[in-house]
Amino acid sequence: MKRTEARVESNRLIADNAYKMVMHVERDIVDAAKPGQFIHIDVPGSDSRILRRPISINYMDSDRLAIVYAVVGDGTRRLTSVREGEKLDILAPLGNGFAVEDDAKKVWIVGGGIGVAPMLFAARAFADREVEAFLGYRTRTAIYETELFDEVCKCVTVTTDDLTLGKHRFVTEPIKERLQTERPDVILACGPLPMFRALKEAAQDVPLYLSMEQRMGCGMGGCYTCTCKTKNGMKRVCKDGPVFRAEEVEL
Repeated sequence: MKRTEARVESNRLIADNAYKMVMHVERDIVDAAKPGQFIHIDVPGSDSRILRRPISINYMDSDRLAIVYAVVGDGTRRLTSVREGEKLDILAPLGNGFAVEDDAKKVWIVGGGIGVAPMLFAARAFADREVEAFLGYRTRTAIYETELFDEVCKCVTVTTDDLTLGKHRFVTEPIKERLQTERPDVILACGPLPMFRALKEAAQDVPLYLSMEQRMGCGMGGCYTCTCKTKNGMKRVCKDGPVFRAEEVEL
């Protein structure tokens, strides 16, 4: 992890309440980053500058780092006003990221809502395997980046809560159907807790890794703001995670 200045290349709305920011960073950050990790941004003009905003890495490309974020408060609202050419103070990369065994050939990627964003990094990182993606969105106008998953995945299944696209309401439904006849070597997921609970119940005999989402303070394990309950006591999502084995965490 290092503190650095990132120069913003673009920052735009790509779907309902989904903004994509691309920034230029130092090459050693690109080389060090792993899928599932995140960055911590000091939002310009924020009234609460002591607290940075944690946002998962969407993908890395040469000297560029992309994030996709939703407006959920004052900090992310202010982030939407950042313009091309501006510089941001960031800490990157943070967290532990996804780890997949070398012999895991069939990888299923699962993303829900804004949790779809970091799964693109995972899909690209493991593109030498047989990767399938299951992406769940609230509605058709909230869909983003499915075409980028198409570039690296064998198959991409999209669901919407209101059935404006696809034949399933929840992203876990097609997964449950597929698990009746086949078994991936590993499942990687990021999304809301109800999605995690359904996945954990459906995929009990499959290695399942969950990228947890929690409000954070320092982002480096010092303040214990972002703890989650596990079989081995409370763990820090920013430092011990954000990626955990499903059987380890209590959802």
